[in-house]
Amino acid sequence: MNRNRFFVTVAVASVLLALTACSSPPPPEKAAEVKKSPGPAANAGASQLTRDPLPGCEWRGSVDPSIRLYILVQQCTDAAHKNSFLAYGNAIYQIPAAAGGEIAKGKRIVEVFEKPAGQPIEQALQEQFIAKLPPPGKEGCLVRSPAEGVMVSDPTKVTFEIVPGPAYKGGSEAGSRPCGEYGKADSPMYFEYHPRESRVRFLFVNPSGDPPMFDAQAIRLR
Repeated sequence: MNRNRFFVTVAVASVLLALTACSSPPPPEKAAEVKKSPGPAANAGASQLTRDPLPGCEWRGSVDPSIRLYILVQQCTDAAHKNSFLAYGNAIYQIPAAAGGEIAKGKRIVEVFEKPAGQPIEQALQEQFIAKLPPPGKEGCLVRSPAEGVMVSDPTKVTFEIVPGPAYKGGSEAGSRPCGEYGKADSPMYFEYHPRESRVRFLFVNPSGDPPMFDAQAIRLR
């Protein structure tokens, strides 16, 4: 009698174990291993690369979680081109190796700004930048699209720049910035809007450098 009960108990335990194994959640996906730190650009797809890296450098993709931005940068072993790329506030900074990681010695290469979803981007630029300029920029600068000399491979992205208009009455000395630090400069600096990716965020892009150490064509909002 006791022997029969033993075999019944073992059989029931085996059935319960099998059912438990079937109902257990599957093991975590490999996506859990994906890190936010820079990784090889090949992981993002070769189609995103618009030019070859400098000798001794490689393209690496990075997603910054604080400002939700994807960017391709050149990581180099050559001291002449070695930089670090750090997020601080609303911007990504490019910092030369000789600067020792000091933000103050770097330059902002991409900044992220916000606006209401229903507000036209032109109105946002007017209110956030032109309206805050001192005269004569406040009265004479305007928003122009597309930004002059800027090529964008993705037709869903739109570029803008702030330039002196016909009503501008100030001087125009070489190297001056009549429309402020976000206005048109000798080197290309411009605003970029990706309405398919976000209707509340837009970018200010500063690809100055010969050549730039990041790929402005590959920037994506997350």
